[in-house]
Amino acid sequence: MGLLGTAFWIGYVSTMLWLPRMADVYGRKKIFSYGLTLSAILYAALIFSKNFYLTMFIIFLFGVTNTVRTIMGFVYFTEMMPKKSITLATTVLWIIDGCVYLFVVVYFWKISTYTIYLISIGFVFAALGALFSWFLPESPVWLLSLNRTE
Repeated sequence: MGLLGTAFWIGYVSTMLWLPRMADVYGRKKIFSYGLTLSAILYAALIFSKNFYLTMFIIFLFGVTNTVRTIMGFVYFTEMMPKKSITLATTVLWIIDGCVYLFVVVYFWKISTYTIYLISIGFVFAALGALFSWFLPESPVWLLSLNRTE
């Protein structure tokens, strides 16, 4: 069972050096939207997975998409913010992120040990995030780095 958590971190660490660079080359929006879409698909696959090795591979891919969400998504998020709002906005973002982990701990501690409900909630949020991410504009900072000012 400990290997499941390890698979997540192997996926996360294995992409930290090269995946953010892809966002610098190909654009933040494109990589971010593909990553969130893959994350929603992974949630759906996790709901139906009955095989331990398939589940471990899905968890590994969750680690890969976590690089998109936390590293590239954070950069994309801050590049869309006005300079005066970045500190407050990122503080609120990380507080919400931390509250999610706190909720999961309380859920398993006091509410239930069944994971299907949490996975279903995760799927709904991932699907909504993936859907709405395709309507976001490209990062202005990335566009300016390519001299695309129009």
